[in-house]
Amino acid sequence: MGKPFERRQLSAGENQLFAVATLWALRQVSRRPMPVVIDTPLSRLDSEHRLSMLREFFPHAGHQVIILATDAEVDEAQYEVLEPVISHVYEMNYDTTQNTVNYRRIENTAPPPRLHQIN
Repeated sequence: MGKPFERRQLSAGENQLFAVATLWALRQVSRRPMPVVIDTPLSRLDSEHRLSMLREFFPHAGHQVIILATDAEVDEAQYEVLEPVISHVYEMNYDTTQNTVNYRRIENTAPPPRLHQIN
């Protein structure tokens, strides 16, 4: 068994991983499909943990996963890792002159996403 620790001892990246692990545990314990919305999930992670999230977590996080990522978080190579499980992609841009967010759907050529069962 590990040693107890205080959350304030964790780095920003470790806090991000802690939050994701908590989400995963809730999903597993509930045994119910639930949508997952994650805002800037990769911003505080190193490259090894980013790749792990892209390959291991996002494709299995839930029956519906919405990732709000910046262009700095998901580059072309990382997008290619996710592409087989992407259903829709939208680009959002903030218009400072009108204080509004404009969005557009970006067509992707990936096959439909796989369905994942909760174990």
